[in-house]
Amino acid sequence: MNTKTLANWRSLGSGPRFTRIGNRILYSLSAVMDYEERRDYGSTKDYGKEKN
Repeated sequence: MNTKTLANWRSLGSGPRFTRIGNRILYSLSAVMDYEERRDYGSTKDYGKEKN
């Protein structure tokens, strides 16, 4: 992922959860995997539907 994309997602609150330590932004593996799982669709008709 592009760092500018991640920064934009953080400002919108739409990307993976992150931790800020000092001036560093860190993403845990579990946060990234959870984000990817929530964005995994079986078909284009399912795209955009809320996942639980």
